[in-house]
Amino acid sequence: MSRGGTLVSTADFDRFGVARFNNIGTLTTISYTLRLFSPAGVLFRTRTIPAGVETFAIIG
Repeated sequence: MSRGGTLVSTADFDRFGVARFNNIGTLTTISYTLRLFSPAGVLFRTRTIPAGVETFAIIG
């Protein structure tokens, strides 16, 4: 998770497919960029998380 090109937090997925960013409060007050990588380190998805959300899902 980054903001303006600065890394804010990283997280791994648990066995249920959930990643929790413990140092980012909810509801978010600013937008973030979320980048998902494969286990091999290949960029898989990039999404913008808008301000004002509590949870965010990426499917597929």
